[in-house]
Amino acid sequence: MVTADHGNAEEILDEQGHPFTAHTTNKVPFCISRTDIALEQNGGKLANIAPTIIDLLGDKKPLEMTEGSLIIHK
Repeated sequence: MVTADHGNAEEILDEQGHPFTAHTTNKVPFCISRTDIALEQNGGKLANIAPTIIDLLGDKKPLEMTEGSLIIHK
């Protein structure tokens, strides 16, 4: 599994050549290397990551988590 909580690799330096340390709103990867599952490809967000990991572990997410897993169950 590979993911991140924000992206800024594409903007490492600002216009003056100084480090750009602010978070951007660019999309980040969420990759799982398994052939037996499929992930929803559109509309995912940070709040989907924990429910997806919990789903991979075979457990149910807590009621406090308002977003769902990105795993497509067939």
